Amino acid sequence: MKKTFFGALIVTAALLTGLVSCAETEDTDLTAFRQEAFDVWMKKYHPQAERQESGMYVEWIERNPEGRPLYEGYWMKLDYTGMLKNEEVFVSRSRQIAKQVGFFAYTTNYVPEFMEYYPASTGTITGGGFWSLAPGQILALQTMNEGDSLRIYLPPSLSYAGYGFYGSDGYSPANMTVEPGTPLIFDMKLNEVIPDPVLYGAKQVEAYAQNELGIADLADTVKVGMYLKILEPKPQGDSIGRDSSLSVYYIGRLLDGFIFDTNIDTIAVQNNIYSTDKSYMPLTFKPGDDDEGAPIEGFRAATLEMRRGEWARTVFVSGLGYGAAGNSPSIPAYAPLVFDIYVEPVDRGDDEEE
Repeated sequence: MKKTFFGALIVTAALLTGLVSCAETEDTDLTAFRQEAFDVWMKKYHPQAERQESGMYVEWIERNPEGRPLYEGYWMKLDYTGMLKNEEVFVSRSRQIAKQVGFFAYTTNYVPEFMEYYPASTGTITGGGFWSLAPGQILALQTMNEGDSLRIYLPPSLSYAGYGFYGSDGYSPANMTVEPGTPLIFDMKLNEVIPDPVLYGAKQVEAYAQNELGIADLADTVKVGMYLKILEPKPQGDSIGRDSSLSVYYIGRLLDGFIFDTNIDTIAVQNNIYSTDKSYMPLTFKPGDDDEGAPIEGFRAATLEMRRGEWARTVFVSGLGYGAAGNSPSIPAYAPLVFDIYVEPVDRGDDEEE
């Protein structure tokens, strides 16, 4: 009985091994067939492109040999536009292209994507935690320096197929679904290479404080990496303490001016970002509260420098905001933030104790 049982196991194992071997052979054959078909297509329609060992093709647009190279753990600002073989655009970081092809949205910030670089991976993670690049794009980045731009043609094996982080349904950006195994074309430009995103953000905040807020003495800070300017002073207004109950209106921006949030309905309407799902009511909190759900540290610290009835603008580093994680999809990792803040005057009908 036991001999029969173990004999059956051996036969079953052999069959399974054969099936797996056949499946692997079929997958290998299919990949090779798709690559051959892709090579034929490239030779016919894009003979000027240079084939790489990986199976993708490259056309260099601009090369900057003196530019800073990418190393693992560096951050970058990457501009790219993705197309199907017929050059129909399915994703782009360009505002102009998004408008031309019809998937522009005012709630999207069309700027080069800020992300960390992992050369050994088959994709890369943005600050919001989303895989956004195809494996072939990662391979292309390994050859690029800061300032370089190129066009790459990706065979099915280097597009969105066969890599688990995209799932079995391919990739679905703003306007269409890219099916698994679809050959792709990307125009890419490596705008900036950033070794230290924290230091980079701090310098950006200092520049904004000097150039936009007119703060000459950067030693006069609210906190390290934070600056504030009162736009509408109310010297007669009540001072604000850590236990003060506040009602605040605000506009939140990135350094490039993109509005990622506001609770002022007229501002939302003017900038085409009004949503019926959002409540345009004052934000209520106490500056001393830092529990879950409280405003970020930089926002709360700004109100402590104000009086009731004042309007102020503050800029601060990501460490006082959303830090390395960002707040997807609108706020990238390590993003400095700018806030216009208006603290409503106290209602003298309340029995609030300052």
